[in-house]
Amino acid sequence: MNKLKAHKISQNVQKLALLVIAMVACEVASAATAPTNLNSLGGQAYNLFFNQMYDSGVAFIISGALGLFGFMQIKENWKQALGYGAGAGGVAGLPTMLTALGASI
Repeated sequence: MNKLKAHKISQNVQKLALLVIAMVACEVASAATAPTNLNSLGGQAYNLFFNQMYDSGVAFIISGALGLFGFMQIKENWKQALGYGAGAGGVAGLPTMLTALGASI
């Protein structure tokens, strides 16, 4: 078997594996809600991080600071400014993104 044919088979196997992983990940990533049992270890961690710390305004301060740093970097390095902007959006929308991905702890 020549190298070109082996490389082609390898690419097909990679595509098949990616397809199978995507199908399995779709089942895992179904939408979920916050944990209802806050007495479990995962429920307590969720309560501490999201209900007490994140919702207290810390996320808005971090998101605002990242946005401000990004705005200050526009002239010097627009790529870094874009990264700060993406980070600010990610911090601001973290609970929504985690719930959409099905992260029930």
